[in-house]
Amino acid sequence: MKNRFRFLLLTAAFAGGLFPFNALKAEETLRFAIPFNHENKGIAKTVYQLIGDIQDSEFDPATHLAALTKLQDAVAQTEFAVDPALADYIRDSLTMNSIRSKDLKVDAGNVDKRETLDVKRAAGKGNIGLRNISVGGDLEKTTSKKNNDEGTRGVLISSQNEVAVLDKARQQQSVSYGRLLVEMKKLGFPRPVDVGEIYGKWTWRCHEDEATYEFDFKPDGKVAVKLKADKPGFFAGHGFVNKGIGEWNLDYRALTLKLDPVNLAFFWKQRALLFFKDREITSIDKEKMILALSEDNEFKRIKESAKKR
Repeated sequence: MKNRFRFLLLTAAFAGGLFPFNALKAEETLRFAIPFNHENKGIAKTVYQLIGDIQDSEFDPATHLAALTKLQDAVAQTEFAVDPALADYIRDSLTMNSIRSKDLKVDAGNVDKRETLDVKRAAGKGNIGLRNISVGGDLEKTTSKKNNDEGTRGVLISSQNEVAVLDKARQQQSVSYGRLLVEMKKLGFPRPVDVGEIYGKWTWRCHEDEATYEFDFKPDGKVAVKLKADKPGFFAGHGFVNKGIGEWNLDYRALTLKLDPVNLAFFWKQRALLFFKDREITSIDKEKMILALSEDNEFKRIKESAKKR
């Protein structure tokens, strides 16, 4: 079927006077359109989790390889398996792992655990972590040693590789990592929001209601809501009863928040009050959360004092 599609596409391209590679690009675009459904969102979450583990475990070849193996297994037989950016990332990560694995030596006769890390790389003021690498032109030699006395076998990690070879592999893997992140976003699967980032108290200003709401997002999916109205007299109960209980849910990056009818305060009508439904969180950090709304799109985090904790 795929061959027949390729033949028809190329035939149409030639008939229209187009170059063959334009037809191939069109076919590639169609092939890599991945539906944004429940199953694929789950796979994307796993991919992001595992590439994070891979980026954080460069200096532990065994953990690094285990995460790579899990990544390959996770995407096998899925629509993500044909993504060339993902294939390049896995290939370059395996190459770097092969180089790093040569540095691992185990001395079973030593009862102390000794870790010696001697990193030589061509870089400027770069961060040694693979999640964020900047490379300069000067040769920088960094040596850090850590000796931990533990009742286990001795482990020695010491770089014996040529500086240029190791640094080239690290740079290539870093480039592949960046391309993969870009490709995932193009496919409609940007990095998912970690549900734990939402836990806690936030304020939201609604100009239409002339009121400020306070939301306390609980890990069990419940949310406590408080209202502070500019003109309490406009609300039933005159704003004195200003609390409600509801539910919230995060689906990848989409936030839904509503109040339950049985838990509504008197200043709301006795029906489910839907604040947001599948509203994308465009950004979130320790200070604020931005939703995909034309107005009133900013939540501000409430920082609890140390005494309250």
